[in-house]
Amino acid sequence: MFDSAEYGWSRLYRQIALILSGGSRYYDLNTTLAEMGHTYAGGDPNWARNVARYLNVSTSTTIGQVIA
Repeated sequence: MFDSAEYGWSRLYRQIALILSGGSRYYDLNTTLAEMGHTYAGGDPNWARNVARYLNVSTSTTIGQVIA
């Protein structure tokens, strides 16, 4: 994964900026949290569950729905 939590967070913020600008090679606004977690967290389902729980949404929520 990442060498430190700080580096992981910085990469996540960068990836979100790329998604919002349409510049991500991996994700777009129609990507679900589950799909993003599969790629971003190396298949660990806990990433999507934790993010969804924090945002009070389901793992099938899309990135576009989260930012709307």
